[in-house]
Amino acid sequence: MRTESSSAIAPTVKRVLSRLAVAKRSAWAQRPAMRWLAVLGIVVVIGGLGYLTTLPSPGKYLGEGRVYSEDAITSITRALAAADLGYRVEENRIGVAADSYTEAMGVVAKLNVNPRSIPEIRKEAQTGGLWATPKEQEKRELRAKEEILETLIADLDEMVSAVVMIERTQTRTGVRPTTSTTAFVRLETKGSRELVPKTVQKIKGIIVGIEPALKPDAIAVWDTTGRNYLDPLNPKLDELSRVRAREEELAQEIREHVSWVAGAEVRVKMVEPPATEPEAPVQVKEEAIPAALPRVGVNQPVDAAVEAAPLEKAPPAAEPEPPAKAEFARIWVTVPRSFYLRKALPNRNPSSEDLQAIQGRTEVVIKRAAGYVLPPDSFEISVDTIPDDMVLRDPSVAPAVPESRRIPSWWVPAGVGAGVAAVLLIVGLRLLAARRPSRAVAAVEPARVRFAVEAAEESGSGPGASERVRELIRHNPEAAAGVLHRWIGQGGHAA
Repeated sequence: MRTESSSAIAPTVKRVLSRLAVAKRSAWAQRPAMRWLAVLGIVVVIGGLGYLTTLPSPGKYLGEGRVYSEDAITSITRALAAADLGYRVEENRIGVAADSYTEAMGVVAKLNVNPRSIPEIRKEAQTGGLWATPKEQEKRELRAKEEILETLIADLDEMVSAVVMIERTQTRTGVRPTTSTTAFVRLETKGSRELVPKTVQKIKGIIVGIEPALKPDAIAVWDTTGRNYLDPLNPKLDELSRVRAREEELAQEIREHVSWVAGAEVRVKMVEPPATEPEAPVQVKEEAIPAALPRVGVNQPVDAAVEAAPLEKAPPAAEPEPPAKAEFARIWVTVPRSFYLRKALPNRNPSSEDLQAIQGRTEVVIKRAAGYVLPPDSFEISVDTIPDDMVLRDPSVAPAVPESRRIPSWWVPAGVGAGVAAVLLIVGLRLLAARRPSRAVAAVEPARVRFAVEAAEESGSGPGASERVRELIRHNPEAAAGVLHRWIGQGGHAA
């Protein structure tokens, strides 16, 4: 086997040590500020590399960032721990290292926690057993509806998962039995946050749309924290949710129409319509109306028959059905004071009349925007100005200044100063680059070069002496050239 001798390794070690010595002398030849800056740079680089090594691998989220329920997270984490795979849970997402992603997805696929698509659910419900009874087929279809509802509800923005249970109960009150349907929904929201009323009404509409036999007041909706959104035993919850959803919808529509008012807030409150004076009922005089035709008996005079005919009153008029309950909205719009000040910026000293004029025009446009959302006489709106932290100018403190005496903008002196600094920097760099070495250094360096050359001649062409000569030539080529010129002029080696 081939081995390297110590005589072959020694020159390499000597060369490395000489390079280190050169680097050391070069570092000490620099100014103290440059040396400290180099040390600081080395410390920063080492610290950055150490920080990068301590950072965990970015990895990947299972299921392309899918949000899992608490039950699914428990099952998946147990399986990953049994398979000795690292994981982390962040906001109902499970992350693993990138190199173990495929293995982790294989573990998750065996747990059957991923939801199925709606076409797969329908296909399984339609392909029932050949020997299945009608009752079993009905249960299969009902379970398919529940699974479809769970998938649709879980796809909403604020949702993580949903569990839906539909119960059908038959009662026999007469000859034909009647079927009553109820639904119970348990929700898991992102971060255990409370659902907004608009989302609750969406869930209710989805359930009624999939199960038409289900009445809207037969749905119970809860979440994992115990909050009750819909309850058949408490119909007021459904009414309150519906009203609040309507308020949010109206506020959003009005907010879109007045989006040009920066910082404006819109609030809507549904209330009972104001009472109006009822109109006086029209008095109708009841008159006796004779029968359609007098009853004339056989062998009886006509006058006697008319007198004997009883007088009948007109049938009472049918009472009109009560009109549908009209909705009435109270709208409150708040506009920050800074909005009007921005509008008055062209005027450097706006008066109170100017601000009131701008405020009046803005309120007219806001009220007109509300009229595009709600029909007339179905709302009342108030626009208020609120103070904010932003104060643009105090007119009483900043008097008007003539155009001829105004100070130029700040960017003019800043630009001049930046230009002067750039010119000085360029001139300084050019002077430093063209500066020649001092006379003391020029007087010392030729002696060092000459001494190195003589030492190299006496000891032969050893690698150490030649390296020192090369070092001096690199550091001060002008002094080395002068010594070499004088050495050649004196006869070179013969001298």
